[in-house]
Amino acid sequence: MSRISIISIAAVALLAAGTAYWLNASEVPRSRAERPRVWPKPTEPPPASPNYHDLKEAVPSEADIERATQEYPLKAEQTIERALLAGDAQDREAAFAYLLPELLQTEPERVLGLLARLEPGTARDTLRREIAQLWIHQDTAATARWLKSLDDTERRETAVTAVTALAPFEPEQARALARELDVSSEERIRRLLTAAAL
Repeated sequence: MSRISIISIAAVALLAAGTAYWLNASEVPRSRAERPRVWPKPTEPPPASPNYHDLKEAVPSEADIERATQEYPLKAEQTIERALLAGDAQDREAAFAYLLPELLQTEPERVLGLLARLEPGTARDTLRREIAQLWIHQDTAATARWLKSLDDTERRETAVTAVTALAPFEPEQARALARELDVSSEERIRRLLTAAAL
């Protein structure tokens, strides 16, 4: 073998090894994956401005603001219900992205009451899956208690959804939840938890 071909082979091997190392180094390890952000907790409003201006429009009184605050959760619940039953994908996604996470954090019993009122069907199944996917990241213990309260068919299907949502971010917690809800034998869950452990 000539000297040029040995050098060429060595250069190609080094280039291949360097490329493989570079590609592996640019990947984010699974253990560093971030959990989805949950709806932020309410904060106090900023202090009033010392600059005052006369306004032409009506300014709500403290009683108006208090009444609006008390009515807001009911209006949010009604908006979610309308979006589910109307079948408009854009309205439904907006309700699931903004209103549902907020209600699950502040008044989860209101969301569960809405789910209980819905007739079996597509709207109920959709809301049940969304609750499982969102709530499992906010309050795992409360989600597990709720899942145990569902009937067998809904519990099994929804537990798989919750474990699937949790596994990429908290594989050990997902494994424990799968055992607790008796879905660890499901083929999809076994494959998911095996992949998450790698």
